[in-house]
Amino acid sequence: MSQPIPFGKYTLTERLAAGSFAEIFRAVTRTSGGTNLVVVVKRILPEASRNSEFSAGFLEEAQLASQLTHPNIARVYEWGRHQDSFFIAMEYIEGTNLASLEQSLVEQGVRFPPTLGIYVACEVLKGLAYAHALKDAFGNPMGIVHRGVNPPNIVLSSTGEVKLVDFGLARATFRVRPTAPGAFATQATYVAPEQLRHQGVDHRADIFSVGVVLYEILTGTKLRSAGDEAGVRAVLAAVRERPPSRVHPDIPVELDEAVFSAMAEDPAQRPQSAEDLREHLAGFLKRWDRQADAEALSAFLVDTLSGRARSHQQNARFAFGEATSQWMARGENLEELVKIAPSEKEAAADFLQDFGPGSASPPAPAPSPAAPEVPAGSSSEAEPAPAPLLAAPPRGKFATGETVMAVEASGLGRGRIWKNLAWVLGAVALLALAGYWFATRLASSDGAVAAADAGPAPVEKYAGEIQLKVTPEVAVVLIDGDPYRPDGNPPKLLGVRAGTHRVRLMAPGYLPWEGELTFAADQPGLIEQTLAPRKGKLTVKSDPAGADIFIDNKKAGRTPKTFEAFEAHRDHSVLLRARKFKDLKFTIERTDWPEDAEAPLLIDKKLEKIGGAKPPKKPRGR
Repeated sequence: MSQPIPFGKYTLTERLAAGSFAEIFRAVTRTSGGTNLVVVVKRILPEASRNSEFSAGFLEEAQLASQLTHPNIARVYEWGRHQDSFFIAMEYIEGTNLASLEQSLVEQGVRFPPTLGIYVACEVLKGLAYAHALKDAFGNPMGIVHRGVNPPNIVLSSTGEVKLVDFGLARATFRVRPTAPGAFATQATYVAPEQLRHQGVDHRADIFSVGVVLYEILTGTKLRSAGDEAGVRAVLAAVRERPPSRVHPDIPVELDEAVFSAMAEDPAQRPQSAEDLREHLAGFLKRWDRQADAEALSAFLVDTLSGRARSHQQNARFAFGEATSQWMARGENLEELVKIAPSEKEAAADFLQDFGPGSASPPAPAPSPAAPEVPAGSSSEAEPAPAPLLAAPPRGKFATGETVMAVEASGLGRGRIWKNLAWVLGAVALLALAGYWFATRLASSDGAVAAADAGPAPVEKYAGEIQLKVTPEVAVVLIDGDPYRPDGNPPKLLGVRAGTHRVRLMAPGYLPWEGELTFAADQPGLIEQTLAPRKGKLTVKSDPAGADIFIDNKKAGRTPKTFEAFEAHRDHSVLLRARKFKDLKFTIERTDWPEDAEAPLLIDKKLEKIGGAKPPKKPRGR
């Protein structure tokens, strides 16, 4: 959209996404105190608004969601109707969603710290516990169930807050009709079995969803379900066969049991409240000597996103921004959501507004109050606004056409780290502007003649199929910092631009390879490399010490023991054996090793006594 659009008391400044039933915009509104508040406006399309059944459901859901006021739930400010469209105004959150963060970690080959994963799950459970316990004005439980807890609906703010979005699926249980078949086709993995079977659903369905989310965080594994009976059984079996402690030996077996319990097929076997599960998980955080709070989560976001920015270099701002304005689109469960890419002219205009000549950094956004000056959750007939009320021009877009994140100077946790990044980004912006100025000066000594002689824009050329002949099978292929997924068998890459590129190949347990390769337009290409196996330092400890170590069925010493050049490129079976203690078996997998090739791997296990503690003898009666 080239110009802001007045929409009642709101001014729509950027369209974030569009679906079959609604559009989502970033917007601003003027409060009674004279300041501007940034919000997200979900505008229902006129066709859907005219559907009486849809309209009734939307109004019921909006009214219900507007009653939820909790730090771990994105707030609904207002809902109503303007002209021929219903709308809902929601809290705008600077940050990313869990799905985007997990994808970034996969692309970089970085593990999600288990302590922060448990912290995120605990914060989600806080919000759910509040919603589940909510009562109406007469003191009757409202029976609210989210029914859509999944990574896209879990938002992580730049300051480390964790918020649930999209309570649009929530209903009071006494008003719920059976879930329509296929309603959860895209997120079936996170849906409780009883929900997929169209049976009665209560708050324990949300507990199942949290269990799936936590399993994926702890293991780095994406579960897949077709949404039918066979899919449910397959997911439950996969979790049992590959528990978190088997994927990462530093995870205690007791945490496996917590995940199994949350994901029990029978709701009666799950924790009976979100608070019960939260308290149980919080106990595990005391086992690790690691900080697990909002500050630590914010710092982790900085590390992850800034690392990706460095790999993209000229697209650094995009690395911060792709999961920001788009989170609400992903979180809204709209059908056929698509990103809205602006025209080149619009993108250039916005970019120049944000970084004018002589600017070294983005302008600081205007401060916004915690809430708009309207009754929370009120229904309103939106009033027309005489003119757009903007404290600053709409935030820009980078050359890729993706939405850019507007982060305050202290927005991503540690100010020093972000300020350094801001200087880098400002320098990149200035260089881009300087290059643009010199290019235009050189291209047109006479503006009118140059414009008349200018030919059509050059057509971007692509290489043909690029065959992959890599040993071993590559986990990640990065071209100029962007991940590419191999397709077909034998594997090949499609959609690579012609020209010279920086290629990086990575596989668990192997040293990465990086080099420059050139691909000709419309011609087949080849990437052929053999990655060097990785050898690392492994230390095995046990409590008590002195246990015999058997690796791949061969005795290798006693705990504690350090192996200096341990083969990290393949999995190893390990057995710890000590007198009067149960044998402990586990697997060291290639994915267990730290990302840093020089970093050691530490395995520390507690052995269980045979028979356990003996009960005290009962005194004999006289």
